[in-house]
Amino acid sequence: MTQRTQELRESEALYRLLTEEALDVIWKTDRDLRITYISPADERLRGFKAKEVIGQQVLDLFTEDGVASVKALIKKRSEGAPSRTAPDEYLTFNAQHRTKNAGVLWGEVIAKRDFDARGEIVGYHGMTRECTDRVRLESEVRQLAFFDPLTNLPNRRLLDDRLRQSIAVIKRSGNYGAVIVLDLDNFKILNDLHGHDVGDFLLLEVARRLVHCVRQKDTVSRFGGDEFVVILDELSTDKLMSLRQATEVAEKIRNSLAAPYLLKVMQTDQAEAVVQHQCSASLGVVLFLGQEASQHDLLKWADNAMYQAKAAGRNVIRFSDR
Repeated sequence: MTQRTQELRESEALYRLLTEEALDVIWKTDRDLRITYISPADERLRGFKAKEVIGQQVLDLFTEDGVASVKALIKKRSEGAPSRTAPDEYLTFNAQHRTKNAGVLWGEVIAKRDFDARGEIVGYHGMTRECTDRVRLESEVRQLAFFDPLTNLPNRRLLDDRLRQSIAVIKRSGNYGAVIVLDLDNFKILNDLHGHDVGDFLLLEVARRLVHCVRQKDTVSRFGGDEFVVILDELSTDKLMSLRQATEVAEKIRNSLAAPYLLKVMQTDQAEAVVQHQCSASLGVVLFLGQEASQHDLLKWADNAMYQAKAAGRNVIRFSDR
């Protein structure tokens, strides 16, 4: 009995050493996701003492976005719950966590379910490791890879993916879509007169106006230079109605971009001045159904129509005849 007691004490001491001295947060919950144990690392990480957390729902640890992510994962996991004899792999995910001082941090959660002898879930256990810097870095890398650094609009790479998705959705729905390629008229003149910084201010305002001309589900992309691309998703199933809808949006864009611009100019004495600039755009439009063409073809056809608009005197809209 003495030997057994000593072994239990040593086991408990090792347990405390491994859990309470760990930098990562170690936790355990019951089947209802109420926390039954949390290591002292949580106080260092989020600022909560164990007595403030024990008995609380584990979802209370997360922000609203974090809760949504966790609930979706739990639902997905429960739908494919393994049998008692099947190996139960750890589930790993990133989620936003609340801190005691009303802050937010990202945590990588590694969780596993606990089963009783009958194979019923009796709880969960796992660990949480802060990954705020890693998530921020991944976000910055994604931003650089898929978004234009000036306007923050999707770049060519993301545009290609969005257009591929649009073709697939339209193929299933039977609705028409449209691609609009537009190019600013005489943009080089502004750069030559006032410099590239002023040209950048113009591009930023163009991007803002374009976004306000379309629906939230549509895509506005900077294709490069002063050329932009708009994808109109799921118009009508009727071709004439879709043509009318695409024309209305293109005309709205044309009028919006033709309105005067007030642009900041830094003078040689470092004083700031504002110049009024008049600009216009030439637009090429192509309607499509999902099975008709690839994204490369659609962009080529819309681009050709845009050059037809340039040749027709600029500040006009031309539809592609393929």
